[in-house]
Amino acid sequence: PGSTAAPSQLRPLAFTADGARFAHPLLGELEVPEGEDPEALVKRKLRTLQKAVKRQVEHYFSDENWAKDTYLQESADAEGFVAVACIAEFDRLRPLTTDVDFILESLRDSAVVE
Repeated sequence: PGSTAAPSQLRPLAFTADGARFAHPLLGELEVPEGEDPEALVKRKLRTLQKAVKRQVEHYFSDENWAKDTYLQESADAEGFVAVACIAEFDRLRPLTTDVDFILESLRDSAVVE
């Protein structure tokens, strides 16, 4: 992931006998077991989060959902585009992330969303 999700944004919180706790701007507080590379753990978690974000946004814009989601249709501009900041506030996406850059990055290779 790009700059909004850089693993190096880890901030140590505490070190214990069985690992460490770190804070990450997108992932929140992470427990890293002793012997595990914190950067590798963050990369895996960020990939998982990106997949979840992509899956959720693609669901919003699927033909089936678009046909029945009047709020989404009303949020679209004249060309049919919906601002990412708008969808970042949707109930099922908001718990994953509201970071617009991360959402855009997650959709970079989407076949459903432009």
